[in-house]
Amino acid sequence: MTGTAYNKEMPLRQWVYMFRDIYFPLQNYGRSPFEIFTHLAKVFGAGSHYLFRSYDPKGAREYLAKIFAWYCALSNRIELDIEDALWEKYPSVCPRCLSPACECLEPPKKIDSERLTMLALENAQRRPMSLREWQVMFASIYRGPSGKQTVPASRDRVALVFARMAENSEKSRRPLVRIELSMARLSS
Repeated sequence: MTGTAYNKEMPLRQWVYMFRDIYFPLQNYGRSPFEIFTHLAKVFGAGSHYLFRSYDPKGAREYLAKIFAWYCALSNRIELDIEDALWEKYPSVCPRCLSPACECLEPPKKIDSERLTMLALENAQRRPMSLREWQVMFASIYRGPSGKQTVPASRDRVALVFARMAENSEKSRRPLVRIELSMARLSS
């Protein structure tokens, strides 16, 4: 343990460190990135029942917290800076339409990584710090600053955010699969 005082307004990166301090030494030390990712997928699958089938806010709240904690565990294990990864993809704009309030049409546009990089630099002064600020930024992107709904109902918006998280997880997992395949070849 670092002895750091944690609080709900701390930067997003600090949440990752908090979960590392709590769980890594005893529970996650022996787990590979693949095992942590698999558990994250399992928790996400279990939580989807509360989020999308039974619409149980209490159950959904519990599983959202678990999903976040396991996502932080995966980030710790693969040494992924969540703040940088999120900011590179969401620099106060929708990554597909590049608008501060999503105006995506079906089918969505392809992501322009070069333009997102430029926007991340241009919008650097607006980069969120605390978890609450990240939530406000996502609410602004996917509902607009006026509060008008620009995407489907709330649970669909949650699904959209989780789909974006899954995209980031999959992007970070690809190198791990190659490493695990290489290790399997070496051991055979």
